[in-house]
Amino acid sequence: MIKSLSWNPIIQVMGIFFIQPFVLGVWLALIPEVQSGLNLDTSQLALALMGTPAGMLTTLPFAGKVANALGIRKILYIGFPVYFFTITLTGLADGLYILFLVLFLAGVCGSLLTVSLNVHAGRVEKHTRRVIMNRCHGFWSLGIMAGSFLGSMLESESTVWLILVICASASFPAAWLLCLGLPSYENVNSAEVPSASVFTQFPAILTGICLFTFGISMTEGAMANWASVYVKEMLGPEAQGTGYGFGLFAAFVAFGRFFGDSLKIKLGTIKVAVIFVNISILGLIFLVTADELWLALAGFALIGLGVSVGFPLAVSATSSIDDKKEASYIAFLSLTALIGFLVGPPIIGFLADATNLKTGLSMLFPGLLLSMFMSSKLISVKSGKNDGT
Repeated sequence: MIKSLSWNPIIQVMGIFFIQPFVLGVWLALIPEVQSGLNLDTSQLALALMGTPAGMLTTLPFAGKVANALGIRKILYIGFPVYFFTITLTGLADGLYILFLVLFLAGVCGSLLTVSLNVHAGRVEKHTRRVIMNRCHGFWSLGIMAGSFLGSMLESESTVWLILVICASASFPAAWLLCLGLPSYENVNSAEVPSASVFTQFPAILTGICLFTFGISMTEGAMANWASVYVKEMLGPEAQGTGYGFGLFAAFVAFGRFFGDSLKIKLGTIKVAVIFVNISILGLIFLVTADELWLALAGFALIGLGVSVGFPLAVSATSSIDDKKEASYIAFLSLTALIGFLVGPPIIGFLADATNLKTGLSMLFPGLLLSMFMSSKLISVKSGKNDGT
C-alpha cells in the first residue's frame, strides 16, 4: 500500500530539500558542545570542521558520473540513511582526527545527495514546466534553520550523540517516505555519458555560470564564518547574542528564495540576478561602513537577500545546457561553489589580521562585481531566453 503512494512531484522535491539538511542543522547547533567535550581550541576545531568540505571536494569531481550510473532514486534511498547515520557518529568522536574523519565521510555522502537533489529538481522543472529551483533551495534553508533551532533547544537536555540519534531516527522515515514513488526522469539523461572528464570538456557558457556562482558562494562562506565574529567585535568580548548577525542573514536567504521563482518569471533570470547582486553589494557597503549595530544588521539582511537566488538560478541555467551531461555539469558547478565558499574566509582572516575585519570583508566586492558581470550567462541555452520558463 505504501508503495503505491503518489506525491505531487513539486511538493515531493521541496519536502526532500527540507529534510536533507535537517540533521546537519542540529549538528551545527551542537558544535560548541562537541568542542567543549573534546577540549579543542579554536584552531583545532577549525581543522576538524574542514573534514566536511574536504569530503565534498574529494567527491564532487565524479559525483555526476555516480548519479548517472546509479540513478537518482537509488542514491537517495541509500544516501539518506548513510548520511544521517554518519552525522550521528560525530557524537561518539573521541578526538580531533576521528571527528575530522567522520565529517569527511559526511561530506562524501552530502555531496552525492546534493548533486542528486539538484539534478532531480532541474528535471522536475523541465517535466512540469514550472519554475521551482529557488523555492527548493528556500526549503533547504528552512530545513537547516529548523534543525539548528531544535539542536539549540535540546543541547542542555542530553548528550550530543543521543540528540543526534533521536533527530536522525525521526528524520530518516520522513526522508524515505518522501522518496517513495519518486518520478523516474532518467530518460532525459539516458544517453551514455562520455568517458572524458567534465573538467576537460565543458562549454564556455558553463564557465561563465561558474564564475557568477563563485562570487556569490564566496560571500556566503564569509558570512557563515565571520558574521558572529563581526558582531562580537562590535559589541565587545562579553556580549551575548552574537549569532544574530548570521541568523538574520540566513533568514533573508530563505525569504529571498521563496520569492525568487515568481520574480524570475516576471522579470527574467538576468534582471533578477543583477538586481539581487546589487542588493548584496549595498548590504556589504553597509557592513564595512557601519558604526552602529542596527546598520550592520541591515547589512547582513541585505547581503542574505542579495545572495539568496544566486545558486538556484545558476543550477537552473546549468541544467538547461545539455540533458546528457546535466549531472556532471551540476557537479562541476557545485565544486566551483564549494571552492568559493572555502576560499573567501581564510583570505578575509588574513586581511583582518593585518588590518581589521571590515577591511577583510571589503575583499568581497570584486567577487560580487564578477557575479554581476557574469549575470548575462544565466540563460536557458535551449530556448535562448533568460526567463527560465
